[in-house]
Amino acid sequence: MSLILETRASSSITRRRSMVCFVCEAIWRRDEGGYEVCAVDVPTSSRALGSTSKSMVLGEPLFHLPNTYPVTMNFFAFGSKIYFFGGCPPGHSRLLSKDVYVYDTSSPGIRKVGCMNLGKLGAVVIGPVNDKFYVMSQILTFRDFEVFDPNCNAWYYPTQPPVHHFPSPLNGPFKICAYAVVNNGREILLSTQSSGLFSYDTVERDWSHFPERSLPFQGGAVPIGGDRYLVFLERYQMVLGTYCYNSSNNGWYDFQCIWRGGNAITHRQIASPLWLGDGLVCGVLSGYNRSPYDLDLAAPSNLCIEMGFYRARAGQVKFLSFQRYRNKYDMKKFHRWMIASFPLCLETVASTSETEEVYSQGKRKSDKGDSGAIECIAKKSRRIAS
Repeated sequence: MSLILETRASSSITRRRSMVCFVCEAIWRRDEGGYEVCAVDVPTSSRALGSTSKSMVLGEPLFHLPNTYPVTMNFFAFGSKIYFFGGCPPGHSRLLSKDVYVYDTSSPGIRKVGCMNLGKLGAVVIGPVNDKFYVMSQILTFRDFEVFDPNCNAWYYPTQPPVHHFPSPLNGPFKICAYAVVNNGREILLSTQSSGLFSYDTVERDWSHFPERSLPFQGGAVPIGGDRYLVFLERYQMVLGTYCYNSSNNGWYDFQCIWRGGNAITHRQIASPLWLGDGLVCGVLSGYNRSPYDLDLAAPSNLCIEMGFYRARAGQVKFLSFQRYRNKYDMKKFHRWMIASFPLCLETVASTSETEEVYSQGKRKSDKGDSGAIECIAKKSRRIAS
């Protein structure tokens, strides 16, 4: 066994860097606004995930988008790329944009990567499911359900949902309130406000409709193994917990609460369970520390973001850490509001000194024929990569 590779270029070590991204719509000054995409690191070890009772300041954004981009766009990530799309172009409240953009964190810059078949408003993004994303407007509508393949930047129409109506208001009966991917990615469940549950089979590509059923939670559900899912419920305050799903009768039961969030938040905006990889999950809750209905509109307020981190194994959840973030400065009016959160995984090359050290140690041990020591060096390489 040898760590000596044929070329020095191939001896580099790749680090995995997990992050949680937050997207805020913002008004920076009068008549000037746009989007801010921020990110915070997720430590990879449980010791580094220590809890803190103090609020940390949210750092500078990864990038800004000016107000020339559409309003109410949606954001998601795949690999090192952040995609954003949909919404209404500025000054055109009845026109929906089909444009899709990407920001690649490995080579920063924004570029357009094609178009959807139909513009989306308040889009719901489900995925990745077998490396594909299922995208639709918040109001379930015929000819609006699409699939995006990020490997080839292609959009295409699958079988459309069995709804034949003109788009209803945003709070209409076909508004999507909750969703989940079950049966190992084969089935997508969409729960509407008052039109029941819709089920899409990703293999057979057909739909089923259950008018009397609904999902017992809000937003998305994250599978954590053992037929259990991480979800948010609203019970006077937001509650993060797990539900067990029974595929034989499509039932949800045995809810177990693991976190009651929002102690510093009086007005909630976003509640999202996230899968961060390697068994690490988190619940993200954001909002203001003062209600927007406060009569004193000039009173200062601050955007608060709370995150609880957990280790999930075989359906069991173990608490790791709690983190809270806030804006650097209080706002006299509501100039910043969070619209999306999602995981982002980056791969970076280890520093030259670390790579050279592992390479040279491996070469010396190989020259001496010390296979046991070489195995130790291999383990060290894996630790650096993680």
